[in-house]
Amino acid sequence: GNLMATPDPAGGGIRVAILDWGQMKQLTHNERVRYALLVVAMASRDGDLLRATLAELGVRIENCEDSFAEIAGYILFDTRMDMPEALESPMAKDANEGWRTTRVPKLPRDLF
Repeated sequence: GNLMATPDPAGGGIRVAILDWGQMKQLTHNERVRYALLVVAMASRDGDLLRATLAELGVRIENCEDSFAEIAGYILFDTRMDMPEALESPMAKDANEGWRTTRVPKLPRDLF
């Protein structure tokens, strides 16, 4: 999505909005909190928070090191793609081993 910052006419501050996510749906309060935590975890590169939040959203990433579970989470939910693993071919001889071992047995359909 795109971020847009505009002056707040009422308070003189700045309002930030996330725009153009490509689809829309109603979120419960709990889902809004979890998605906000997911954005915070990815923006701050907090791997522990990212893995915990993905689990709370119902995403299971297993059979890999925690570091590759984090990479998989970024690849699933972050469009920056600024890590080498996001650009490599999983079939390449020198590709991260996580590509060959990682499983995502649970990815709730309503997340996308």
